Amino acid sequence: MFLLTSACGARVVVEEGSPITPIPEEAYCTTAAKASCPLLVDCCHAVKFDADVTACEKNYVKSCEEDRRAKVAAGRTYDAKAASSCLSAKIRYSKGCAVAMVPYHSMDDELWAAVKACSQVWQGATALGGACSADSECAGAEPGVQVGCYIAPPASSGVCRTRRRLAEGEGCADGLDFCGGGLVCAPSGTGTRRCVRRGALGESCSPFAWPSCVDGLTCDPTTNTCAPPRPVGAACVAPMILSTAPDSTCVAPAECDSVRHVCVEPKPTGATCGFTSSAIELRCKRSDYCEPATGTCVSRKLDGEPCTVGDECRGWRCSAGRCVPNGAIADADSCKLAK
Repeated sequence: MFLLTSACGARVVVEEGSPITPIPEEAYCTTAAKASCPLLVDCCHAVKFDADVTACEKNYVKSCEEDRRAKVAAGRTYDAKAASSCLSAKIRYSKGCAVAMVPYHSMDDELWAAVKACSQVWQGATALGGACSADSECAGAEPGVQVGCYIAPPASSGVCRTRRRLAEGEGCADGLDFCGGGLVCAPSGTGTRRCVRRGALGESCSPFAWPSCVDGLTCDPTTNTCAPPRPVGAACVAPMILSTAPDSTCVAPAECDSVRHVCVEPKPTGATCGFTSSAIELRCKRSDYCEPATGTCVSRKLDGEPCTVGDECRGWRCSAGRCVPNGAIADADSCKLAK
């Protein structure tokens, strides 16, 4: 049995290997509440928020129905078959108390199919080519095709069109389409951005596209070629994600300093940290944070521990004074449904 996130944030129980039948619109909220609340309550308790299953089911149905009526009033159409397909496709991506963050370049065909299916659960009434101001206003072209509202800056409105998963060599300048199949959007010699393969050892790369090299390699900004992790003192490009995992850009235990853009030995736990008079950052290792009160490197706090700002937390998220996982389904707002 699996629990997975549905199109409007609820969770539905699905038996492994069994076919998923369409979920009638009028039954959706009740089904979602009964399926989601036990997990939500457990996750709320894990991060020290009060929660109760009975209260959760009552409040969840109320909130979900309000959301459903708002969508109907806005001209959205519910597709029971698309909802079932979306839930079925997302079974394998359920990750307990946190939603896994999958970057576009890592999205495989199966996950892309899930994204396309979920885009059709609630459809707007505006046909392709019609004026729009948000993705939710656009109607689907056909089952499995994701649509969106393309707005060219600085305009405030745009047109409905299909959202494409781009192939190698295609332009990737606008924000609606994205590179698929392990490709990344990088500057080209013509001055435009195009979808390119992630580079192997010695191949060209762009320090302005991350990650522009295959796993295990980093882009050397002095040669713009893919190289092994850089030694202390070498130029580097810091990862563009927040994580307590080791920094693969530099040879461990070194990490890429995001201010100086060089590989440095991070300060050990308990060492002095902060900024010097020359504004050079004295950094802690990624699993620590610089505590302002003492000016020392302190281990990041575990989920559920008290916090003031997200930097204190292992998951870089502080919700109503509690550390919660990055991508958490249980935070101060969602746990209000369970009280």
